[in-house]
Amino acid sequence: EMADQLKRKKIVKEVSVENISISDAYNAAEILFFSTSFFVAPVVKYDGRTIGDGRSRKVWKALHDLFQNDIKSSKIVLTPLK
Repeated sequence: EMADQLKRKKIVKEVSVENISISDAYNAAEILFFSTSFFVAPVVKYDGRTIGDGRSRKVWKALHDLFQNDIKSSKIVLTPLK
């Protein structure tokens, strides 16, 4: 669902899950790290190398905003947000 929203907003052209080479990682515009504790975080350095320009986080920002909106609008919340 979030992937479809990113595609509709033209933030990404395609979304896939696959193994990539180290070379692909070094040459990526963005790398994202997903976790249950903080959902999604940008990776700005990998193996000591700067990813993309080291600052541009267009996809991360869009995903972060979608996650935050989902959390705040959910009717089922285990821990109330204040």
